[in-house]
Amino acid sequence: MSYSSRRLAVGLLGVVTPVVVAALLPAPATAAPAAPEPDTMKLAGALAKQKLVWGPCFDLPPGTPPPPKLAGVTCTKVQVPRDWKNPGNGKIWNVKISYVSNISTDDPRHKGTIFTNPGGPGSAGIQLPIMLQEGTVDLKPYYNFLGMDPRGVGESDPATCRVTTTEPGSIEALNKIVAPICAANEDVKTINSQQTAYDMDFIRGLLKEPKMNYIGYSYGTWLGSTYASLFPSKVEHMYLDSAADVTKPTLQSTQEFQYVARDRSFALHLANYISRHDDLYKLGTIREDIVKRYFAATAKLDPAVVKTMWTLDGGLSGLANNNFIKVSANTVATLVRMGEQPAPAATGSSSDTAQALIASLDAVKADPETPPSVKQTAADASAAAAPLVGTAPDEPKTFDFTDSQNFIRCGDGQWTQGAGYYASLATRMRTLAPLNTQIGLVENPPFCAFFPTSNLNPVAPKNFPKVLFGQSEFDAQVGYESGLASVKGLPGAKLLAIDNEGTHGLFPYGTECFDRPIIDFFLTGKLPSKKVTVCQAKPLPGETTTYESGNQLDARGRGSVTLLPRTPSQTEALSALRKQLDLAIFDTTIAPQVRQKFGDKGVEIARKNVE
Repeated sequence: MSYSSRRLAVGLLGVVTPVVVAALLPAPATAAPAAPEPDTMKLAGALAKQKLVWGPCFDLPPGTPPPPKLAGVTCTKVQVPRDWKNPGNGKIWNVKISYVSNISTDDPRHKGTIFTNPGGPGSAGIQLPIMLQEGTVDLKPYYNFLGMDPRGVGESDPATCRVTTTEPGSIEALNKIVAPICAANEDVKTINSQQTAYDMDFIRGLLKEPKMNYIGYSYGTWLGSTYASLFPSKVEHMYLDSAADVTKPTLQSTQEFQYVARDRSFALHLANYISRHDDLYKLGTIREDIVKRYFAATAKLDPAVVKTMWTLDGGLSGLANNNFIKVSANTVATLVRMGEQPAPAATGSSSDTAQALIASLDAVKADPETPPSVKQTAADASAAAAPLVGTAPDEPKTFDFTDSQNFIRCGDGQWTQGAGYYASLATRMRTLAPLNTQIGLVENPPFCAFFPTSNLNPVAPKNFPKVLFGQSEFDAQVGYESGLASVKGLPGAKLLAIDNEGTHGLFPYGTECFDRPIIDFFLTGKLPSKKVTVCQAKPLPGETTTYESGNQLDARGRGSVTLLPRTPSQTEALSALRKQLDLAIFDTTIAPQVRQKFGDKGVEIARKNVE
């Protein structure tokens, strides 16, 4: 497929011409000469002789047999050098891994072990392989699956930097104090993707797996690409789902394009859906008018109330998962009715955002013109906000900082330093990404702005392995263009794209067009013949037809959707997999917004609503 035939929107309502698309995409990255690959078993010294002691992954009541999905699932902790650049210093990290055994490694049908990562960065990965292998019955007879909590994450050893000052009143002031302290911490310096890639290869060696098979989502695509750059000859099959732009030296550009991608999903994909269901949302049938009406209404509300509404009731999660697009639609409809009340209860500043939100929601519930689905959303959001009344950000204190998400994304390469650039970025995003600006997701400035590092992410070598990518057109977490740029910049890479899909984290998706090439790749090593293969999205909830949001990616991708048959156990496994990915989105995107206003208690309450 010709790249020039692809139509991409990067503004709120605008369209990018093919010439601009070409300008947006980087030229293929200059491949580095093939270098000798590190021998992690040799570097680890005596640790290479350790015996792995496997046991249960999860605590069950005494005498309770494990459920069928946990049959063959065991966990252990692996000792890895704390710093692979200085493995002989005697310091170690304990890294927890899970292993799903489906087939004996001595069986001639055994094809390997698929390592997995759910993203983040900073998301725990112990449970991911359990659900993933249950949802991919075509792979299960031939592969075992492995999950891990990367160093610094989950039940693996954390890195901690002690901050000896009390917490200041603003996020920016906190970042200015904490980030440089953590950047200078010797343990924190080892919490990055390169070090984790070494851990992965070491674990591969301990398991006596000759090659690496890998499935990674979101940040997991960045981690997988890092591994493939360091150990290209060790990669057998690698699938990267909902990809960051792995051709860039840091995650900064992916983070910043996320703002535009989320607004695009809102203004094109979600607003189109709402326009087709005026019977449910009563916002009209013209997409552009719905967007204008939303911003006109919410401009009358306390900004803190708008932010709390989006983060509290799962509206942001719905933008990242088409299965929950109705949640996002109800959030929009509810906020519009809140702002269009004759005298909005939440207008102006409020000493208690939760109380103001509840008052405005009660007015929406009492309005006889409010559609039933919106009344239900208002009732649910009001009940969810009730425990937040009287809560506040955590009191200033001296604390230990263990934020693996920031340690990884900041430590993987130097972000632009200082506040000035990010103030300019925030100004530009008011036009390009007004929803993100409104909700407070435009980091100004982020933790990484004050986190100096000399670490350089590896450049893809000339012998970079063949890799398959998957990307959705309206992904609100990473822009579609990120995956496209990765495929363009990596030799031998291929892309499966889904037109009119907004879900972040796709495989297994449930259609032959998308899932079958991935399954065949792991079973036969064969990649699709075309550089980019375009599949059609499944109909959205409540619809039987797939509608076009914007223009189609490629006319050849149009057509009927052939669904793969699913057993009840597969359906349950896929639901659990999506839930884990949704929680990863909550932890990395939504939780920081809630914590800023309501502290850890608010995060706990909001997370229960997502669960």
